[in-house]
Amino acid sequence: MRARLLGRILVAWHGARSPSADEWSAFLALIRTAEPTPTLGLVLTQGGAPSPTQQIELAQAIGARTVRVAVVSDHVGVRFVVSSLALVMKRIRSFPSSALDEAYVHLGLEPEEARQSDELIAQWRSHP
Repeated sequence: MRARLLGRILVAWHGARSPSADEWSAFLALIRTAEPTPTLGLVLTQGGAPSPTQQIELAQAIGARTVRVAVVSDHVGVRFVVSSLALVMKRIRSFPSSALDEAYVHLGLEPEEARQSDELIAQWRSHP
């Protein structure tokens, strides 16, 4: 798992497996300590998703903040996790990998934010 802040966007990359305890702790620390607090989340995953315990920890880390999230994945299990998270995170949606532009629209990204996100994603894809 990788994560990076791009201004108001927290971009996360999951491989095919769920995050390890260390990866998840680092991710939650990034959420809790980020200044300014991210208001948008872009998650790309090849099937890895937070465990039920990690989902609870994520909800606690976000707290009462309103965060709009787009999860991009072709994995059916990920879409199930997103539907579970939608019970507490009202602005989360999943998108297939072919609909990355739609995910950007959901997030309301400015053109420069989309360009920066594309560059980071390309970098992570080329160095898995």
